[in-house]
Amino acid sequence: MHRRLRREFCVWQRLKHKNVIPLYGTTANFGHYPSFVCPWYENGSISRYVKMWGGDLRMAGRLQLLWEVAAGLSYLHQSGVVHGDLTGANILIADDGSACLCDFGLSSIAAEFLGTSFITSSTNGNIRWAAPELYRVPEDGVVPMVSTHSDVYSYGSVAFEVSIHEHLCIMV
Repeated sequence: MHRRLRREFCVWQRLKHKNVIPLYGTTANFGHYPSFVCPWYENGSISRYVKMWGGDLRMAGRLQLLWEVAAGLSYLHQSGVVHGDLTGANILIADDGSACLCDFGLSSIAAEFLGTSFITSSTNGNIRWAAPELYRVPEDGVVPMVSTHSDVYSYGSVAFEVSIHEHLCIMV
């Protein structure tokens, strides 16, 4: 557990972009495990924000939010980071109304990390937003991994939700 937290800290600490929630540090004052310290986003998640504003949030505002999510996701990918769990709940709305990506619990670093290839294989994300290939039963024993491609699929699911303020329903 501590190794996973350290890995996430190292990933998150090096990310500096206006559409990625900043990491201020860590604390051990909340239970048995260290906690990450970041700003509080009073507006909550993009899912909550869109639902709260409903029809009052015009399409131009929705498209602006989606553009900001895409900018943050593009930055992550250019930095060699796969988010791995992009959902409406993992996009927070700042006080100025801008969208910020958060929750890198499933993120992976595609580049070299501490001298070794460091890619996390995890499909523990939310099925509603995840690419279908991540849930395919592998016949060859090769477990599908989150990727920039699966992040883009998840972005499409978020875009659908933000555009019509309804969750995408998939029959699995």
